[in-house]
Amino acid sequence: MEAKWSQSPVLPWARRAYATITNGFTYQGELPVGDMEVWTFTANAGDGIVVKFGEAVTNSSLVPYLRLYGPNGAELAFDDDGAAAAVEVRTRATNGGTFTVVAGNAERYSPGGNGDYRITLATTTAGNPVVVAPGDEGGSLNGANIYDGTMDIGDLDVWSFTHCAGELILLRMDELIPDSSLYPYLRLYGRDGLLIKSAFGASTVQINILATNTGTFTLVAGNDETHRTGGNGTYRLTVNGLSDGLRLCDPRISGTNVTLSGVGGASGAEFTVFTSPLVEAPLDTWTPLFTNQFDFYGTFSRTNTYLPGEPRRFFILQQH
Repeated sequence: MEAKWSQSPVLPWARRAYATITNGFTYQGELPVGDMEVWTFTANAGDGIVVKFGEAVTNSSLVPYLRLYGPNGAELAFDDDGAAAAVEVRTRATNGGTFTVVAGNAERYSPGGNGDYRITLATTTAGNPVVVAPGDEGGSLNGANIYDGTMDIGDLDVWSFTHCAGELILLRMDELIPDSSLYPYLRLYGRDGLLIKSAFGASTVQINILATNTGTFTLVAGNDETHRTGGNGTYRLTVNGLSDGLRLCDPRISGTNVTLSGVGGASGAEFTVFTSPLVEAPLDTWTPLFTNQFDFYGTFSRTNTYLPGEPRRFFILQQH
């Protein structure tokens, strides 16, 4: 399987209106007096959605104002605060389709407010990979334990990883400069867009849970605006070797049955599981055990007969 990534183009400031906002990509722009920036993105019913918008230059006259509209034109969420350097809207989609984000100045607090800004979208939409702006952090966790980054005002760092049911998920976020304005905030979303766990803290925060489902998980790291508006600074994300990609889960034996499952495939793509009693055997000698298609979440589960007297058996998952 070969992963392919595409980078969303950085649009000229004057032409950002009605552009598509990309999952995980932090855009920078300038909001003139009387302007509104309008963005669109697609999501499925049940997806988790977070959008953050903040002034890129501290103490500018811009007072961020953010609104989110659903596919039917109904306003789903809004946020403005006269004292805030950054605002955020979040929801879980009840319908699939095209969503609209409107970012502007809160005129009731600062008439004519304008200035540079940042805006970031995080969504759990299946098959919609995280795309990271140049120099920013996020994307697929690659199996390392430590990831260092910088959280700017209006920024969210969005990460993804694949995991199997019953496996441990350990996440920790620490500010690297003591007493910086950053107030670490972590949110973990499951494959169905449900917020599984969130946590925040003045200098460090941790999430420690067992996965209840097999699938792709989304981690959103940011500043907790309710405790420290506009908080920013360097941070360290520590995880238990999580990775993002195609893999088999540990087989589960129950009586005379063994359940095989896998994660990280493309939705609807065909795959084959091969088996052999000898791990060193050439791949072309392995026996195809079964062929099927990955489900909507890029996972599969199949129960086969277990042979208790067999000393060992190995499996390989291959996506076509």
